[in-house]
Amino acid sequence: MSVMNFKPNFKTFKTAFSIITTEPGHYDQTQGGIWVPGDEIVSEVMGIIVPLTTDDLKFEEGGILTRADIKVFYKEPLEADTEIEYEGRRYRIHHTVSYNHHAGFWECIARRVSADD
Repeated sequence: MSVMNFKPNFKTFKTAFSIITTEPGHYDQTQGGIWVPGDEIVSEVMGIIVPLTTDDLKFEEGGILTRADIKVFYKEPLEADTEIEYEGRRYRIHHTVSYNHHAGFWECIARRVSADD
C-alpha cells in the first residue's frame, strides 16, 4: 500500500504514449533457415511525461542526457532498454527508480533514439 496518494496527479497530468516490445525472432526452416525478426507489439498506455530538469542533466553520470530526453512517470516498472513512443518520437528507457512502496509509481529516464525533426 502506498503512503502518498498520487492518483489525482495521474488523472490531471496523464498523457498517452506507447510501449513497444518485440516478440522473439526465429529461424524459418521453410525458407532455408533464414532469420525472421520478431514482430513489434505496441501497447497504448497513460502516464505522465515531462522534460528533464536542469538537475537531471547536471547530475547524470557521463553527461549522456540531453534536452531531447524525457522523464516518464508510470504505474508499472519499465525495464532498461524498453522502447516507448511519445508524440511521434522514439525513446529508450535509460533507468528506472521505484517510488512504488511510498507512492505507487516508477520514475523512468528515457533517451531519445529517433532522429531530430
